[in-house]
Amino acid sequence: MDRAADAHTETQVATFKESMDNFLNTLHSVDVRLKRQIWGLEEAGLISLKESRSSGVSLEPNGVGDIGSLDVGWLNSRSNKVDREMEAELWSTMRATVERLSQNDSGRREAGAEK
Repeated sequence: MDRAADAHTETQVATFKESMDNFLNTLHSVDVRLKRQIWGLEEAGLISLKESRSSGVSLEPNGVGDIGSLDVGWLNSRSNKVDREMEAELWSTMRATVERLSQNDSGRREAGAEK
């Protein structure tokens, strides 16, 4: 019974270490992404990491996707989320089209068989 308890404890320790490694890797990933976003915002002139100073940049949207000197397209190009969402939307549309065509085709076959 002592060996079973030791094995159980070792399993728990291994699980804890694995979970902790996953947590730290995720935390590091979030940290890196936040730093990239902060640098992008600083580069666009929306924030300053130095002493607070008035940059005179308007934070009102200009109607073409820019806020101040921030280009939304530039931010989107740093992430493939937009690409993945658009691809998923296209696949969904294509699937619906194929299913509709398949149903229409099977309906025509049934109508032809009845004649």
